[in-house]
Amino acid sequence: MGLQMIGNRELRWIVALEAALFFSVPSWVLTDRGWPSDGPSQFMLALLVGASTALVICHVAPALCAPAISRLAEDPAGRIIGWPVAAWFCVGAATSLAHMARISGSMYVLLRDVRHEPTWKLIAILVALFCALVSMGIAWLRTLRQRLVIGFCLVLGIGLAITTCWVQVPGLATRNPQMTSEEGLNYPLRMIEGMLLAAAPGTILALRIGRMGLATRRVWWTGVIGVWLPLVTSVALLSLSKMCGARLYWKPSFPIGFEYAFAWLFQRTDSLARGLWPLSLTMLSPSIVCAIWIKDLTRTWPWNLRKLLAFAGLAATACWLMSPFLSTVYYSYWLWSILFASLLASVVWVVSYAASRIFARHAR
Repeated sequence: MGLQMIGNRELRWIVALEAALFFSVPSWVLTDRGWPSDGPSQFMLALLVGASTALVICHVAPALCAPAISRLAEDPAGRIIGWPVAAWFCVGAATSLAHMARISGSMYVLLRDVRHEPTWKLIAILVALFCALVSMGIAWLRTLRQRLVIGFCLVLGIGLAITTCWVQVPGLATRNPQMTSEEGLNYPLRMIEGMLLAAAPGTILALRIGRMGLATRRVWWTGVIGVWLPLVTSVALLSLSKMCGARLYWKPSFPIGFEYAFAWLFQRTDSLARGLWPLSLTMLSPSIVCAIWIKDLTRTWPWNLRKLLAFAGLAATACWLMSPFLSTVYYSYWLWSILFASLLASVVWVVSYAASRIFARHAR
């Protein structure tokens, strides 16, 4: 039923990219605040609340408001207001793309560049540039290769999440003697916050869906399949895998982060590359989404010297704003501004819908 409601091919790959966003390292970093055994009911409630809120704020509301936003962009006064807003979102997307390209480069050289070894640092920079250029190319081209790359990202992310949960599931029946208690390891509110932040970049895909003129029912279906279901599945699998991994491998003085969800990759192999390289490949889908932000916000600009200079300025600004910490996967101010704009769109949508219902009732 859900697949039939999605419809045409272009819509399907947009929904697939939206889903792949949640099966990637940036999403896992933002949403690793859950611990299922510490208050299971609170964990489940936070999971459902976070996914449902993200569905409305980051998918349904932007998609339904997309036609009004497009009309505003065509108005001269709207363009004056929209230009600085679009510039800000472009800067945030470029900075986030630079963040993720840098992380991909560091993971490819097995984090050797952080020790300031010149050769490995140069290789990491070259890999980062390659990742950024590939992401931009995929965002700009509508070809079979684009769909194949998005499909690969989705299958890889889902496969990693399911595999790591399956392999580390013995941790459910294991008690780590060095962990005196597991109380206080579940943070429901921070988990909801992380889920919203993880879903924020996908707002640009919701705007694309909204410009297709779909019926409200189809918008909801695409959101359930592209946001709600992948987000619930990803966070649940990650939290369970992290808990099991910590029970199996944690040692005192080491912080418990999302990396324990993939501890088996490093414990059962002699090569760090076998763990870092698959994880680095999951960075491609959020990088493509960031590139789509830049493409869609500049799609009306003619290709000329000014556009090339604007892109060069974006790249320079992104390098200047880029965080030196590998733990920074997105430009945080950008994520919060997307959520604020999406929340505003949600309020507008709710008020407009309520007003239309009241007007229709009085018209009868």
